[in-house]
Amino acid sequence: MRAWACTCQGATLCEWKLASAELLAKLLPPLRNHVQQAPRLHLDDTTLPLLERRRATTRQAHLWGYLVAGLRQENGLWVDHQPAVLFEFAESRAGAHPLNFLRDYHGYLQAAAYSGHDALCRTGRIIEGGCWAHCRRRFFEIAKAQKTPGLAARGHWRGSPSCMPSKPASSTGHRSTSWRCARPRPCRCCRSSISGCRVTPMACWPGIVAQWHAQGPGLTYSAESG
Repeated sequence: MRAWACTCQGATLCEWKLASAELLAKLLPPLRNHVQQAPRLHLDDTTLPLLERRRATTRQAHLWGYLVAGLRQENGLWVDHQPAVLFEFAESRAGAHPLNFLRDYHGYLQAAAYSGHDALCRTGRIIEGGCWAHCRRRFFEIAKAQKTPGLAARGHWRGSPSCMPSKPASSTGHRSTSWRCARPRPCRCCRSSISGCRVTPMACWPGIVAQWHAQGPGLTYSAESG
């Protein structure tokens, strides 16, 4: 407006925004339907200030974002699901908001390790996708907290998927329920055992992840983005 040398009052601009929102509201049902049909969704929330009448200060509200991703079959071919993002306003970060929005959704969901999302995965309709970025943060936190090189790696691997059954499989194919930690495996960085690793856990990170991912089911459902 300033480029056109046109001056508008703030109230006028607000009225235009409200009128635009009413017109664009017609696109919301088909957009919501498109999001619900996505093979995979990325979910996150962000904050924004909310100003209410008869209130001198703002309070914190939330925008829940649902990002469409994944491939779907169409006429016998795998095609990209058309990208789209839907933002839903909420006055809080309660897990009830995404639970209500995704009540009919079936597919993969990649989200932060927020406890409010746990109910989504308990429905049986949604498969949780692991987030490598959040997994990596835990390793860095351990490395910062432990001053002794290798100590953090030892602590992690003592309770890691490298633990194997103490007895071989029986004739029925079932393994014993008694477990013990297997012999320490060599670190792929310094070639010593994990318990005797001489480099910092942060430096051992690629080897730890490679072995963990190969031996255990953790982060099986991991998306290529997000």
